[in-house]
Amino acid sequence: TLKLLTAHGINFVFETGRHHVDVGQIRDNLEIKSYMITSNGARVHDLDGNLIFAHNLDRDIASDLFGVVNDNPDIIT
Repeated sequence: TLKLLTAHGINFVFETGRHHVDVGQIRDNLEIKSYMITSNGARVHDLDGNLIFAHNLDRDIASDLFGVVNDNPDIIT
């Protein structure tokens, strides 16, 4: 169905919290071109898989979060 829709010029957008590599594999297996909004909206890829938007955590915030996880054995990720 998705292949038929995209063949008729209807854009399909994957939206997910998953990593873009996972979604790209699904898109490639379906043999369609689609936009991908991944990583809970932090990354957007165009029809050809090119990154067109990214909003990453600041390094200091990421470092603090990793520290909290590593310093607390009760946190399981």
